[in-house]
Amino acid sequence: MELFVSSIYVLVFFILIYKWKIFRIEGLPKKDIAVAFFIKLLAALTLIWFYSSYYKDRHNSDIFKYFDDSLILTKSFFTNPKDFFSMLFGLEGNS
Repeated sequence: MELFVSSIYVLVFFILIYKWKIFRIEGLPKKDIAVAFFIKLLAALTLIWFYSSYYKDRHNSDIFKYFDDSLILTKSFFTNPKDFFSMLFGLEGNS
């Protein structure tokens, strides 16, 4: 199911690249923009594969720490906005 939903999103983004005026850049064909987006997708999938294969321990892999910390930061916005902004801007970091 996740693969199906992800594929739909990727397809929608490719359609938007060809339809939206924001992607009309003089001297740069939309095909090149689509290729750049595809390369970005491949890089993301390679990153996921690499960290899933070689760094399976979430406590030692920095990319998983990044996502775990961002989840904590996002949840803190809804539970205590003051703590959220303190963490975001590094205020009162010693307490």
